[in-house]
Amino acid sequence: MRAEKLNSIVQLVREFAKGEAVLEHKSLNKVIGSTIADFFALYSLDQTILTYQLPKKDLEVYCSSDQLELAVMNLLKNSFRAAQSGLTTHIFLTLEEKDNRGLLKIWDTGPKISEETLEAIREKTRCRTTIQKGGLGLGLGIVKSIVSLHSGTISFEVSPLGALAVVVELPSSKVNGDE
Repeated sequence: MRAEKLNSIVQLVREFAKGEAVLEHKSLNKVIGSTIADFFALYSLDQTILTYQLPKKDLEVYCSSDQLELAVMNLLKNSFRAAQSGLTTHIFLTLEEKDNRGLLKIWDTGPKISEETLEAIREKTRCRTTIQKGGLGLGLGIVKSIVSLHSGTISFEVSPLGALAVVVELPSSKVNGDE
């Protein structure tokens, strides 16, 4: 099962690189919920490691659910790694609707981040690559590209706990008159 999921992820990256994403009207709530379930299954994690809040009302977006799942999975994985280097290991995820946009926020209990480090992360994503020991070096660059493909934005800020928080904003399908 895990090998199949990893193979699926590799295939998604290949499709993304070729520009083969198919966009459809989807529930962002369901895409995020599915990604959370896969995250727990793929990494065999205790469910108490992640606290998440999804709105009761579905947020509809025009997207490639596979590509968005890949982006959110990458953000969760990065957050998990960061949280492991803190005093406790916990990830927080919220999704809400604000001004006809889906606002996804992910942060963790990782180490506090300085303004210099925050600016370095912003700069690395402007260049579309990141450097991380043991990684492919493309994680946040791919996430940013996927978010851009969906007419969204990604930003970085200091979380309420002082660690890195990643904020992804995606337009609702309703913004484009698609209902």
